[in-house]
Amino acid sequence: MGLGDWLRPPREPSAAGMLLLSGLGGLLVARPPVAAALAAVAVLGLHFLSFDPAFSALRRRRVGAFAALAAANAAPYLVALAAGAAEPAPILAAAGFLAAYGLLFARRGPRDPLVYVAGAAVPVLPGLTLPALVGAAGRGQLLYWGLLTAHAVATAAYVESRLPWRRLSPLVAVAVWAPAALAGVAAEPSVAAAVVEPTVKVAWNAVSRNRFIEPGRLRRLGWVEMARLLLFASLLLAALLLSPG
Repeated sequence: MGLGDWLRPPREPSAAGMLLLSGLGGLLVARPPVAAALAAVAVLGLHFLSFDPAFSALRRRRVGAFAALAAANAAPYLVALAAGAAEPAPILAAAGFLAAYGLLFARRGPRDPLVYVAGAAVPVLPGLTLPALVGAAGRGQLLYWGLLTAHAVATAAYVESRLPWRRLSPLVAVAVWAPAALAGVAAEPSVAAAVVEPTVKVAWNAVSRNRFIEPGRLRRLGWVEMARLLLFASLLLAALLLSPG
């Protein structure tokens, strides 16, 4: 196995964007000390470079390679937990989700719609784990991570529902997004502006009679969703950074 089998940037722009937006945005909202933030960014770099190799090893059932990559990514958290510097609850929650997703992936395979939709939450996990790694997890950071996760999963369901060969109901995206948006606005009213566009998107898709997209336009849809993600994350970050709480 060459270096590219162990470390390489994500090929999918959406995965790369989610890893960076979740990790860096979560740290911005959490506001840890500079030295701790730099250490967390270094760990984010490890997650970023090993994300694709880990998924590739999982797809090809290379148990040894996957275990080695998982151990490397877990090591900073184990060290911080042993030193008493990290907050255990968010890290354990992320570990539990990853274990459950790994079992789902192994059982159903990467082409299953449920695997694809649930997998959208994986690259958002740094927004939960990195602030916890440096003992800076708080209300604002958890709200950022939660809404970004809901946006990622709802968008994955939205895209799947627009592919005629997938046959996923557009109501799945609504069921994921609506409770998260309502809870987010109730917890912090200043995020209301951020949730408007995603809410309109999934609601319109649910009632539209001409929602399917042709395969040739799928790449364009990907870039449109990336722009929507950047808009959402920017508005959400601005609201949380300017919030007095």
